Amino acid sequence: MYHDHRDKPVTRFQLSQPPAHPVSRSSARTSASLIGALWTVLLLTGCGGNIVVSNDYPLPVIDPLPYHAGIYLSPEFRNYVYENDEAKLKLSLGGQQTALFEQIFSAMFEQVTTLNSLSEADLDPELDLVIEPALSEYAFLAPTETATRFYAVSLKYQIRLYSGSGKLVGYWPFVAYGKDRKSFGSGKRALGDATTSAMRDAAAAMSSQFHDVVIKEQWRSPEDLNGEI
Repeated sequence: MYHDHRDKPVTRFQLSQPPAHPVSRSSARTSASLIGALWTVLLLTGCGGNIVVSNDYPLPVIDPLPYHAGIYLSPEFRNYVYENDEAKLKLSLGGQQTALFEQIFSAMFEQVTTLNSLSEADLDPELDLVIEPALSEYAFLAPTETATRFYAVSLKYQIRLYSGSGKLVGYWPFVAYGKDRKSFGSGKRALGDATTSAMRDAAAAMSSQFHDVVIKEQWRSPEDLNGEI
C-alpha cells in the first residue's frame, strides 16, 4: 500500500531495466466470419454517420504517487478517429481519451507536466519519469457476432514508460472492454455507449493496476514493443 511521503524527503524515482520475468498479460482476440462481417455492415449502414461517445468519466480515487511525471499525448492519440467506409461509420475518440488520461494522470501523480514532444529539449530535468499512452487498436463486434443483443467494444492500449531523460525503458499493455444492449433502430447509440463503457473500464484499469506497475516495475521490455504495435 502506498504511504504518504509528503513530510519526508522523496527519493528520486529510478527507472531500472524490466525484471527478468516481467508480468505478462494476454488479451483475447476475436475474429468474425464473412457472413458476420456482412451483417455488421448491414446493421450499421442504416444508422451510419458520426458515433457519439460520452466524456463523462468518474475520477479515480487513488493516493497520488510522490513523483513528478511528464505526460506526452501524441497528435495521433489526441486526434484518433476510427472509420469504417463500408458502414459509413466514423467515431472520433481523440478528444475523449485525451480528457480521460489527463484526468487519470493528474490524480495519479503529485506533479504532472504536459509535454509537447519527447525530444530532450522539451524534457524537464526535474522529471522523474515520462509516460506516453497509445491506442493501438479499436475493435467492436455487432450483436450478430456476439450471438446476443449487445454491441461489444475493446480498446487495446499501451502505456510507454521513459526515464526523465526520454529513454524508453518499458511498456505496459492492457485491454479495456465495454458493451451495450441494442434496441430496435439504436445500433449507432448502442455502439457509442459500448465505447464509453470501454473507456470507463480503461479508467478503472489504470487507477487500480498502473499504480502497482510503476511501484513494482512490472512493465515489459522495450524489445517486445514492436511485436505489440
